[in-house]
Amino acid sequence: MKPEERHVKIRVIFLGKRRMDAGWPHHMFDVDAEAERLRRKLEELMPKVKGVSFFGWDVLSEEGEVSNLAWNLNGADGLLIVLLTSEFAALGPDIFKILDSGLPAIVYSSPFSTYWNGSGRLTFERRKAVVVETEAVEDLLPALRALRAVCLLKKMKALIIKNFDYDPSRVDPRMAEPRWMGPEHGEMIKRTFGASLVFASYSELLDAYNSVSQEDGDKIAEEKAAKALDVKVSIDDLKKAARMYLAIKKLMKKYDANAVSVACLEAIRQDVFPIAPCLALSMLNDEGIPAACEADVESLIMLAIVHYLTDRAGFQGDPVIDQVSNSLLIAHCTAATRLNGYSESPLPFSLVTHTETWRNVGVKTYMPEDGEATIIGLLALILSLSTAWPIVLSGAKSIGYTLYADSASFSENPYVESERGCRTKVALKLKVPLEEFLDNFYGHHRVVVTGNWKRELYMVARLLGIRFFGKPFLKLNIDRLSYDW
Repeated sequence: MKPEERHVKIRVIFLGKRRMDAGWPHHMFDVDAEAERLRRKLEELMPKVKGVSFFGWDVLSEEGEVSNLAWNLNGADGLLIVLLTSEFAALGPDIFKILDSGLPAIVYSSPFSTYWNGSGRLTFERRKAVVVETEAVEDLLPALRALRAVCLLKKMKALIIKNFDYDPSRVDPRMAEPRWMGPEHGEMIKRTFGASLVFASYSELLDAYNSVSQEDGDKIAEEKAAKALDVKVSIDDLKKAARMYLAIKKLMKKYDANAVSVACLEAIRQDVFPIAPCLALSMLNDEGIPAACEADVESLIMLAIVHYLTDRAGFQGDPVIDQVSNSLLIAHCTAATRLNGYSESPLPFSLVTHTETWRNVGVKTYMPEDGEATIIGLLALILSLSTAWPIVLSGAKSIGYTLYADSASFSENPYVESERGCRTKVALKLKVPLEEFLDNFYGHHRVVVTGNWKRELYMVARLLGIRFFGKPFLKLNIDRLSYDW
């Protein structure tokens, strides 16, 4: 993402009734003085949210002013609506007219400024807004981070590298379901998250790979090897992996993309590439460029949310249950090393083969074994009707996305050196009983990030207008079967 695209402009709008005879906070409350006081506080707060600036500072007192502004919000990425007064039996100027713009918004008030901040109606109507009610302006920081993440998500252009034709003997046909990889999916992503998708073929990536200077690839390979704890791959493969990294960056530049996902498993199984892109995806995430495996657009969205919200890399992986250690393990071969922040020291790592093939170049990152973590999932729910036997799908329709997340703790990982599964493994102790996760277990990718970001992720979901579920799974709501033994 270009530097100017990383900047988020938030329009600040104060709503309050001038010369109010009766209402809260009190008779003849000085709206303009309060707006000026809060402006000074917000300007002090601005440097604490990277890449965010406030502008506008409109003080609206009449309904006509609200309507006029609602039609003229060009230039704003998001809104901060500050409620200053409330007349009896009214909210004052109507915030819902402003929210009809569709821009994500924070609705802020301090206690006793109003006696109703609209929160119940905002929730019922699934408005793209979060409510913050507090005396301390500093308490807006989590909401501002969430708003920034949502605004940046709308500026994301993701390059998906895959072929639409495939060898059914090597690729699961369900992965090529035409509606899911077609325009309908792209429209759903655009409508929900604001992000756009562009596609490139394997042959385009191969052309980019062949055009990369071997000398440039060799230099990056040497630098990467020097930073690794151990190198257990051939230097020739490592040089190829470095060239693949440069090739993906070159193709992203061609399409003006700022995020990427590669259908790597299909390519590996069909022997399409000279080397798998595992190392490339790890390095891109370390640079703050969201990069996902397996053409998984939903995981790419999650990695982008993590990056824009926390300024650190997330880890996409497969969930594995270990009842002996009472842990949930997340595993993959593409782990980034900047999970503690892009300005912090990287985690130690080794360069090893991709586990499933025992060839190519994967990354084994040594993950934390203590401290807080957040586990995230994103699912589009499909309502379907099937009839007859054998089962015939009679109809299906999307009912929208749900973001689910929960805090967890990193724990001691007994499988760090295991040759089974993917190379990087992280162990988590969940806040819910492991049996509850088992009852709602499905194998979709999850994303893990260091720190507790559950509250901010709830706000992200609200600002996107999608559902949020505060557990490490989306509850299946299937009754247990009972058996007579």
